[in-house]
Amino acid sequence: MACSDIKKKKLTPKMKRFAELYVTNGNATRSYIEAYNKEVGDINSASYKLCKNEGYLLLKNEVVKEYIEELTSQRSPLAKKEWIIDKLLQIVNDPDSKDSDKIKAMDSILKCLGAYTTNQNINAKVEGTTETIIRVSIEDDEDE
Repeated sequence: MACSDIKKKKLTPKMKRFAELYVTNGNATRSYIEAYNKEVGDINSASYKLCKNEGYLLLKNEVVKEYIEELTSQRSPLAKKEWIIDKLLQIVNDPDSKDSDKIKAMDSILKCLGAYTTNQNINAKVEGTTETIIRVSIEDDEDE
């Protein structure tokens, strides 16, 4: 069980697997269930609540936190952006999420994808200077 693992200063194989899953899916409960091969009922069951608590405790463990930080620091900025979009999509698709949270998540996804701003690079040659690149942002007017 995780409680005994948490007290140890060493990263166990299950703790390592938990951290790797958490970095991928961002869900401590789901990561705990998979890493520790737990069978759970619905979200109201005692076994699910126990897994939720154990996942939370693992996230507080210094050894696990350090390993998660190590894993996330190795990811490219693009992978981090994809991870963020994936997390936002989980909110959008979660039947338990409030509609207002879903709308905010969809808005954030659109911002990540650049739907609200169009950036254009324009090469311009000005007499007597070297070539320059001018970055132009065109924002959509929401009042239209």
